[in-house]
Amino acid sequence: MDKKGFVFLTEEQMSLVVYVFVILFVCGVLIVGSYLFTDKNIETQGLERHLLINGLLYSPTCLSYSDELRSYPGIIDLDNFNENKLSNCISYEFGGQGFKLILYDVNETILKEVEVNPQVFTQGLLCGLKESNFECFSKRDYVLFENNSFFESGYLDIKVVTPVG
Repeated sequence: MDKKGFVFLTEEQMSLVVYVFVILFVCGVLIVGSYLFTDKNIETQGLERHLLINGLLYSPTCLSYSDELRSYPGIIDLDNFNENKLSNCISYEFGGQGFKLILYDVNETILKEVEVNPQVFTQGLLCGLKESNFECFSKRDYVLFENNSFFESGYLDIKVVTPVG
């Protein structure tokens, strides 16, 4: 201090002040940005449908074909294509999703058809209405299925009805 009340700052001290202001500015921008762009309502119905379909097709306890050695995810075993088997392999809450599976061969002939949780699935008739409390989804997949120890190709129609709310 040469003069009374006057402080000389070194070059290091001046750069430290600049760094503190830059860090505070960056932190402020991050906090404001995270507050503005945070979505507090997360829609999970698309994820629930995706998990249901993948669980049906790829789980060894559901539709997957398995022999003495291993399970073949994505290949459908026609013996597993029944309501009891599918109800036991998929865990959902009471009043949860209802779904219907229709298996076709390449010539569009229906081979098997099963409906799980029909109380909810029949409410799918209301899906097109404006005031409906249900959301519907349908998908067609190209699949392989095991028929008398031979693998054949076909189509699997999956129709899912989910209560909204």
